[in-house]
Amino acid sequence: MDDTQYISTHELKNTIHDFRNTLNRVSMQAELAKMMLNQGLPAEKAIEAIDKAIAGCQKCSEQLNDFSLGGPQK
Repeated sequence: MDDTQYISTHELKNTIHDFRNTLNRVSMQAELAKMMLNQGLPAEKAIEAIDKAIAGCQKCSEQLNDFSLGGPQK
């Protein structure tokens, strides 16, 4: 394996930052849905937040897959 197959520290930090952003959005949407349900707000609003959390999980899965393959696939 030659050095061109390794990502730089800068690229790794950016990738980790992107993972964290996505996971933070998922966490915030889950907390929002929980708060809405606890306050008796319409379930539809909580479902919207849950759908966003699910989308975030799917995005994170895609990001991890891209990372495992060496970067975003074009």
